[in-house]
Amino acid sequence: MAMNSHNQNIIELTKLELAIRSGHYPDSPKLLYYYLNFGKDCADSWEELYRHKVYERLFNTLIDAISDSLVPMQWRQLCLDNINRPLIELEKLAKTKMARKSLRRRYTELTLLANYYLVEGTSK
Repeated sequence: MAMNSHNQNIIELTKLELAIRSGHYPDSPKLLYYYLNFGKDCADSWEELYRHKVYERLFNTLIDAISDSLVPMQWRQLCLDNINRPLIELEKLAKTKMARKSLRRRYTELTLLANYYLVEGTSK
């Protein structure tokens, strides 16, 4: 049975997430840009519920990379510099009070984690 493009995109997104999350290619910012653009392309082609889930995945992957002290600092910083991209898309989708509250939690999480992990990393 052939896989539909939706399933193929999920598989590709998952493969990319592993590379982004681990930071194994810290000198390849194009990989991060490709991942974010691919995720946006996937989300834009799916219905709103799935769009939200894709942007949540993008955000969570970047947060995980930023938070991992084993990931090279330059990669963590690049992830932080680009984490606004999925957040902006989540803002566009936040049409309910609950969605806006969830988004505010994401911003709080980002602020706390970025300050903790990136400041910690620069003092080592």
